[in-house]
Amino acid sequence: MVGNISDYTESILKEREEREERFRNTERGWLGLVGLFWLRDGENRIGSDPTNDIALPAGVPEHIGIVQYNNGVATFRAARGVPVQCNDKQVSLKTLVADICEEPDFLQIGDLTLVLLERADRHLIRVWNKHSETRKNFTGFKQYPVNPDYCIEAVYTSYDTPKLITIQDVIEIYHEVPFQGFVTFELGGQEQRLEANVDDDGYIRLDFKDATNGDTTYVGGRFLVAEMPKDGKIIVDFNRAYNPPCAYTDYATCPLPPLENRLSIRIEAGEKAYREKHST
Repeated sequence: MVGNISDYTESILKEREEREERFRNTERGWLGLVGLFWLRDGENRIGSDPTNDIALPAGVPEHIGIVQYNNGVATFRAARGVPVQCNDKQVSLKTLVADICEEPDFLQIGDLTLVLLERADRHLIRVWNKHSETRKNFTGFKQYPVNPDYCIEAVYTSYDTPKLITIQDVIEIYHEVPFQGFVTFELGGQEQRLEANVDDDGYIRLDFKDATNGDTTYVGGRFLVAEMPKDGKIIVDFNRAYNPPCAYTDYATCPLPPLENRLSIRIEAGEKAYREKHST
C-alpha cells in the first residue's frame, strides 16, 4: 500500500520526530508525572513529610493541607500560611473539579501541579513536577526501522449495533467500551482481526498486543490509530504503532488492549520498549 517508499519513509520519520518533541516538552505531560494516590474516605493529608497520605517530593512544605473526601466529593483545604494556587488563583478552600470535566482544577504548589482524577466513580490525585528526573533523563523513543510491508490495506466491517467489550486499565479498573466494528487483513501468512472503536477525535483505535510484547516491545501492548474507512477499506500502518503512556511512567492509568486484539504473530514495526521494568 506504499507508493514512493522514500517519501513514505521520510513522512514516518518526520511524524516520529514531531511526536517525540511534543512528548518531551509538554509541561503537564507524561514525563512530568511523579505521583498517583488513591483518595480514602475522610481526610487525606498532603505534603512532603513521608507520613502524609499524599507524600509529595522534597522542596514543598511538610504539610500543605488536606483533601477531604466524602461521597465522591473532594475538597482541598490549605494549611495556614501555605500559598497554594488553583488555576493560577490563590485559594485556601476549593471543591475540586476532576480531570474528566472540560475545565478541571489544577492545584499549584511550587514546581508541583496536582489534579483530581475520576476513574469509574473512584478518585485519585495525580502529581506533576515540571523539573522531574524522568523528563531530564528521557533519551527519546526507541523504534523499529520503517518497513513498508507493515502498511496494510484492511477490510472494515461495521456492527449493526456497537459491541460492548470489557477493557481493563493498568490500575485494575474495568470499563465497558463500545466497538463500532472490526478490521481484517492478511499478515504472517494468515488472516488477522482487530476490534475497532472510534475515539472522541473521530479516528479509529486499533490497540493491540502481539508476540513481541515483553521482548522487544512494551509488555502492555501498543496503541494504533487509523483514519475512518473509505469504501469499506482502512489503512492499518503498524509503523505508526506507539506506546501507551504507562510505558514511560508508573503514574498513568492507561487502558490495555482488549483480549480480542491479541495477535499471535510478531509485529516488528513501530515503537519499541523504553524501560526494562514495568509495573504492568
